[in-house]
Amino acid sequence: MNVCINSKCQISPSYQIDTLCDFKFGESRGIVLERWMYWFFTHLIVPLIQANFYVTESEHGKLDVFYYEKSVGENLMKSSVSILKDKCYTLLDVNDVKKIISKRRFGFSRVRFRPKQNGMMRPLANLKSSSTLPNTNRNWTAVNVVLRDLHAALKDLQLEKAEKLGSSVFSYNDVHRKWREFLTGVKSGLGGDGGGVYMVVADVQKAYDSIDQDKLVDVMKDVITDDHLLHHTQNISISTNRKLQISKYINSSTQFRSYPSSHTHSILVDTGRKRKARKDELLFNLQQHVKYNVLKIDKNFYLQNSDKVGMSDGGHSCQKLLMRFIDDFLFISTSKKHAVAFLSRLGRGFREYNCEMNKEKFGVSFDCDMIIAESNSKSNRVYFDEDGNKKFLKWSGLLINCDTLEVQADYTRYLDGDISSSLTVSWKGSPVVNLRENLCNYLRPKCHAIFYDSKINSEGVVRLNIYQAFLICGMKFHAYVSHVSHMCELDAGSYMNIIRNSLRFMYKLMKKQMYSGCVVSDESLRPILRVKKREVEWLGLRAYYEVLKRKTGSYKDVLFLLKTSLDDHGEMVSLSPALKFATHKSNSSLLWKIKY
Repeated sequence: MNVCINSKCQISPSYQIDTLCDFKFGESRGIVLERWMYWFFTHLIVPLIQANFYVTESEHGKLDVFYYEKSVGENLMKSSVSILKDKCYTLLDVNDVKKIISKRRFGFSRVRFRPKQNGMMRPLANLKSSSTLPNTNRNWTAVNVVLRDLHAALKDLQLEKAEKLGSSVFSYNDVHRKWREFLTGVKSGLGGDGGGVYMVVADVQKAYDSIDQDKLVDVMKDVITDDHLLHHTQNISISTNRKLQISKYINSSTQFRSYPSSHTHSILVDTGRKRKARKDELLFNLQQHVKYNVLKIDKNFYLQNSDKVGMSDGGHSCQKLLMRFIDDFLFISTSKKHAVAFLSRLGRGFREYNCEMNKEKFGVSFDCDMIIAESNSKSNRVYFDEDGNKKFLKWSGLLINCDTLEVQADYTRYLDGDISSSLTVSWKGSPVVNLRENLCNYLRPKCHAIFYDSKINSEGVVRLNIYQAFLICGMKFHAYVSHVSHMCELDAGSYMNIIRNSLRFMYKLMKKQMYSGCVVSDESLRPILRVKKREVEWLGLRAYYEVLKRKTGSYKDVLFLLKTSLDDHGEMVSLSPALKFATHKSNSSLLWKIKY
């Protein structure tokens, strides 16, 4: 629970600070009050809530917190545990737990349940905390801490031997690189557009419960074949409130060399400590985590022991591309025959691996007579624009245009509730700093190069992506201001400074994301950013203006300043068809359905 205490707000308006002594007294009074409030909530309010309610967020409620009566929460947990026991969890006694975890450095993980939209409960294991057993003097290290070496080794393999990973992608950086390379070849062979390309998206059903753990370990034995030299490093950076922050990392030699190209306003210091991560130890930790994952649910221990198998993945060429982001597949080919064959193969599942696809999460970009495709119009993976003319496939947070293969951000997840449910409002510290950081944190993933690369998107779609990012940013701005307005109210100039900071942040990070760490042997594959700073500023100002003018009563002065700033930029729309396309309401009709 986050409690906002602003020491300046605690001083009565009639109280005047004339001396240094008075200032120190007022400051200490605020500190005492803050500590008392912290004690009040942590020792009284929170224990009372924990004693009477099961508190959690839900998948459909985003960051909203839900309170279930204790009896209701216990019944939900019992039914969920019963289902898990029938599938892949075995009840353990304390002696069995001791035998398993005594051989390794990490212990067990505590589990909580998060409600799903279909009424079921999803188990979530906390891998970040250490663990202890009753009547033992030993403290076991957190799972994530022990697996850091393994993670660093796998990142090293990703950089040095990417061919071993097949179609796997681990971030939008990987998606951007493969998508850009594929489109460069396809568009040159199809006359410059995406016509004649067929796409399939699919999702593995219950992927985390349907993988044969022995097969998984065998696969990793072929991947991790050598020892890895690891560096202990420290990242020293300056935070937004001008405080020095030091973060400790474990990096491989390759990661250490690539660091300067991907970080700003910080330095990486090699502490001089190096050690070798042995192959056998890495595989042992992986096997222990995968095969002997001990979970604590309420007061009982369970062993997760799935006997199912995952599916293998393939590669890509200039005529077809397969990408797998965790359990989410995207296949694209210039041959409809290949796309139909891939769809048919996924539809049959992989019995030898006990792996099936979620029939409700198939999506195709073409007409198909297969049974799977008959439900395509009802699939939540397919989206049509307001006019029904443009068809998109949703994949891993992206909207892919089925005709042009252009990429946009998927904002459909915001349609389920109010935009405020996606915010965490801090009542501690400076509201100005908190709001500024919130907006920047939202914009950060929306600044990825895949949205603004002119090798992928047209000038209009590039600017549409910028405009839509700022539309959501404006909605979050209003939601945040509404939540803190009862505590403090800023003047229009302060609001404008926050808005302008988000505009600068967006453009700066766009450029950094586009060119940092981009090493290509073929210049034709290099990403291109063809948008000017002045255009980003105008799109941002226009987006904030369109959002806030619907709340006229609250932002009269801010709207005046926004309108003045827009006038200073001149009639940019009349000079640029791309800007006119980006700001046309029909192209963002989805976003205007979001409640804020």
